[in-house]
Amino acid sequence: MPSGYFIIKQFVGEHTCGDASLSYSSSHSTSSFVGRLVSEDMRSDESKRPVEIMKDMKKDYGVEITYRRAWMAVKKARAHDGLLQAVKQIFPSSPHSHCLVHLKENLKKRFGGLDNSKKKYLVNLFNLSAYAPTVREFEKLLNKLKKEGGVKVAAFLDTLDNEHWCHAYFPGKRYGELSSNLVECFNNWIKKERSLPITLLFDKIRLKIMEQMSARRSASMKWKGVICPIMEKKFKGLFNVSKTWAISRSSDDLYEVWCDPSVSVNIASRSCSCGEWQINSFPCAHAFCALKRGGGGGGGGGEFE
Repeated sequence: MPSGYFIIKQFVGEHTCGDASLSYSSSHSTSSFVGRLVSEDMRSDESKRPVEIMKDMKKDYGVEITYRRAWMAVKKARAHDGLLQAVKQIFPSSPHSHCLVHLKENLKKRFGGLDNSKKKYLVNLFNLSAYAPTVREFEKLLNKLKKEGGVKVAAFLDTLDNEHWCHAYFPGKRYGELSSNLVECFNNWIKKERSLPITLLFDKIRLKIMEQMSARRSASMKWKGVICPIMEKKFKGLFNVSKTWAISRSSDDLYEVWCDPSVSVNIASRSCSCGEWQINSFPCAHAFCALKRGGGGGGGGGEFE
């Protein structure tokens, strides 16, 4: 046989290097990480034992963890739930909401036996439900998700209080954000200061915010418009969306925007029946149309610039 060639004489179908990769993953599955993964399960079943957590981790993630790590995860998950209750008591006027990214990861655990395209479809449906601006649209999407997702998905959704994860029912303001990305960015921003004593930590944060505000104030002096460039660009996009719509004026501040479907806009209360203006605290395309063509309310009659 010429050099540089070889012949396979025997093929062993069993893959034997899995144990090494498994132990690597297991070593990175800290109790805090596992606790975050199982927190939703713990909320629906507070009696869950460490042995069951070990089985779930093996089944859902292919990772083996020790009994102690599972026990610590259960302990931290329960402590997390206790913290939520404490926040509710101390800050009753500050509504709490779950991170949509983490919820989607928990939802995926219910997809056993489904192909990838079906999984992506259901996750997208869950995402659309969360961002739905009205109760009617939310309920329609949620019912569809429960029907197509099956019993396990429906059971998972039933453990979630609607006011804690979707726009339609959330009682506070999230300005279109449904993940904890901003919190994680802030946490990373103060990474060097986090180990300081609490009073010094607050003072360092105060100084960082003060410096940031000063830098942004200087940057804003270079703006050519009255709002920041990102929002100005968004306004231009709204104009393109709404340029074919017509409006009817009911009063100084109330308009009907003729689109598909037609909606009502109240300039005085800064609201639109589509729900987007209230959620984002920024005019939706319908509101922009009413402002632009109706003169901005108050009986002005001029163009909104």
